Amino acid sequence: MNSIVIHTAEFVRKELEGLCSAHDFYHIERVWKLSQRIYVEEKRGDIVVIELGALLHESFDDKFYTKEQMQEKEILLETFLRNEGLTEERLAQVFFVIKNVGFGKSLERGADFPMTPELAIVEDADRLESIGAIAIARTFAYGGKMKRAIYDPTVPVVEVMDRESYKKSGSSSIQHFYEKLLKLRDLLHTSSAKKIAQDRHVFMETFLEQFHAEWNGEV
Repeated sequence: MNSIVIHTAEFVRKELEGLCSAHDFYHIERVWKLSQRIYVEEKRGDIVVIELGALLHESFDDKFYTKEQMQEKEILLETFLRNEGLTEERLAQVFFVIKNVGFGKSLERGADFPMTPELAIVEDADRLESIGAIAIARTFAYGGKMKRAIYDPTVPVVEVMDRESYKKSGSSSIQHFYEKLLKLRDLLHTSSAKKIAQDRHVFMETFLEQFHAEWNGEV
């Protein structure tokens, strides 16, 4: 394994200490492994950029960092990666991935957005983390941190159309499945990720059926 990748993993592990368990280093590791798996099956992209993008994909998440903090992080990351010997070309590619990955950011893309193989693979790996059993656990972990209701049947599901409406959605954890998670299977870029997503998606649908049946006292 490339030494830059190993050192970046150590860097990220320290950086994410104490962060929400839905976005901790275990999450990063799973996205990293999924990115490697998709790369092997798809056989496209630069694996170093993909692995670094996966490891650093939470670096500019505005759920956790202010604009000022992200500016400071950008300088810190550039310095770290240059000191590790990353070329300027790869540095630009890594930053393109980590500045554009994410469901909210994807809502801003136009038809002419220059999707790269590296971003497609990292984004698919990250989206797979929001489909399936772990996705269910992460949803309620993050919902608890944000003091969201588990479910509020009086609050309608918001049709998320752009990044601003996505950020402002204050619905419950269950509504979040309908606003985002159940949509992700059809938004994946690679055939490899789509195969992985199918059973995970069905698992979420089964969970929601059981949840609503129990909520209504039917089972």
